[in-house]
Amino acid sequence: MIRGKAAIRDYVQTSLAIPGFQIRWQPQDASVSADGTLGYTMGENAVTVPGPNGALVTIPGRYATVWRCDLSGVWSCVIDIWNSGP
Repeated sequence: MIRGKAAIRDYVQTSLAIPGFQIRWQPQDASVSADGTLGYTMGENAVTVPGPNGALVTIPGRYATVWRCDLSGVWSCVIDIWNSGP
């Protein structure tokens, strides 16, 4: 689990520095609450990283992300969870 802006920034910067690293998302479902303050997206993702022998490996997975809209209308991700597997 990664919590807090500093830890998240470090995780992203470290990931982006990995040669060949790539992540892709394919949303399959999205919804917004009736009052327009919360929403979610769900779908498939794929992460590409160097494998044990150095060759790039793509790991498929699924994700769910929860979004919150503040009073100024700006949407922020508040929960982002994923796992590997089809």
